[in-house]
Amino acid sequence: MEKFQDRLAGCTMHGNDKAKDSIDAGSKELQVKRQLESCVTKCVDDHMNLIPTMTKKMKESLSSAGK
Repeated sequence: MEKFQDRLAGCTMHGNDKAKDSIDAGSKELQVKRQLESCVTKCVDDHMNLIPTMTKKMKESLSSAGK
């Protein structure tokens, strides 16, 4: 679970860094906001796809621990 959270945080931090770079390069605020929203949305979507596998592994781990 910690690895999942770290990966999600890293992904969103990357989007944040890209947004800061865009601001420094003179991009307009609305454009930067849209870029950041797009990045965060992609991060969440990508990581949502990992949840079923993660849930399965947790259930298997809990099942074997209860035996």
